[in-house]
Amino acid sequence: MNLLTLKIFESVLRNGNFLAASKENNCSQSSVSFHIKNLEEFLGVQLFEKTGRYLRPTAVVQEILPDIKVILDAYSSLEKFKFKEKELIGTLKVGFNDALVNDKLAAVFQKFKKIAPNVTLLAESASTAYELKDKVLKNELDLAISFNCGDYPHPLSTYPLDSEPLVLAVGGSVKIEENAFKLVHNKINLPFISADLSGGPSKFFLRHLSQLGITFENQMQVGSSEAVLSLLKNNFGFAYVFESRCAEEIRSGQVKILPTLLGDVDLGILLLKNKTHTETPAISLISKLIISTLQNRRLERNHFIERTCLMKRKKF
Repeated sequence: MNLLTLKIFESVLRNGNFLAASKENNCSQSSVSFHIKNLEEFLGVQLFEKTGRYLRPTAVVQEILPDIKVILDAYSSLEKFKFKEKELIGTLKVGFNDALVNDKLAAVFQKFKKIAPNVTLLAESASTAYELKDKVLKNELDLAISFNCGDYPHPLSTYPLDSEPLVLAVGGSVKIEENAFKLVHNKINLPFISADLSGGPSKFFLRHLSQLGITFENQMQVGSSEAVLSLLKNNFGFAYVFESRCAEEIRSGQVKILPTLLGDVDLGILLLKNKTHTETPAISLISKLIISTLQNRRLERNHFIERTCLMKRKKF
C-alpha cells in the first residue's frame, strides 16, 4: 500500500466508479482496479460492492475513512508548503512537558527542520502543564505539547493527542504486601519519590493517599524521571509514574506494579494554542506534524478534557 493507492481509493469513493477515478488520476481503469484490490488485500476486507454502473462502499469504509483522510490531508498540506518555502522563516517557540521527551517528539522536530531549514526552532521544556498553559496564554510560546490540566478558557484551544497510563511502582525486590495501598489507614515503610512534587501526578496520588489515611515515611523530590527510575530499580521508595517510562524494567522484574483503589488512570496529552496568536505557515506546519506523529487514532475524544484531567477526578 502507498499514498497513490489511498488517493485512488478516495477518488473512487467520491466518484462512485472506476472510469471517473481513472480520468481524474490519469491512469487506466485496470490500474484503478489494481490499487483498490491491493488496498483490500492489505486491510483484509471488501471495500466496494457493484450496484449497476456504480460502486457502493461497504460498511467498513466508514471506519477507515477518517484515518485515510488524515493521511491525505497531511500530505496535501505538506505539498503546499513546498511552494511556500519563502514563507517558512522566522522563529518558532514550542513548549513541552519534561516527561513528554521521547523519540516521537524528536522525530517531529527533525521533520520540521528538514522541511523548514530557515526557521529558528526554540524548544522549551517545563515541569508542569500549568506553566505551559500560562505561557501560551501570554503568547510567550507559539504552541505547546502538554499534559491536560483542565480549565482552558478562551482564547486557548486544545487538540487531544493521546493519553498516558499512570501506575504505582516499587522496586522488584521490595518486600511489601500486594494490597498495601488499598488498605485504609495503612502505614507504608517507604518514602514517596517524585521528579517534581508540584506536578499533577504527584499531587493527585498524594491527595488520594491522604483521603485513605495512608501514611508513609517522607516525600523526596529528585529532579528527573531518570533519577526516580534509578531509585526504584535499587528498591528505594515508591512512585506514581507513567507506565511507559518503566515498561522495560517491569518486563525484566526490576520494577513491579502494585494495585490501588484508583483503578485505571490516564493523563491526557494535548496540543495547546492561543486563538489570538497569528497562525504563521511555520506554526501550521509543526501543528500538522505534531498531530500526524503524536495523535493516537484510537483515542476516545468524547469528554477528553474532563476525563483525562487528574485533579478533576473526585471518586476513587
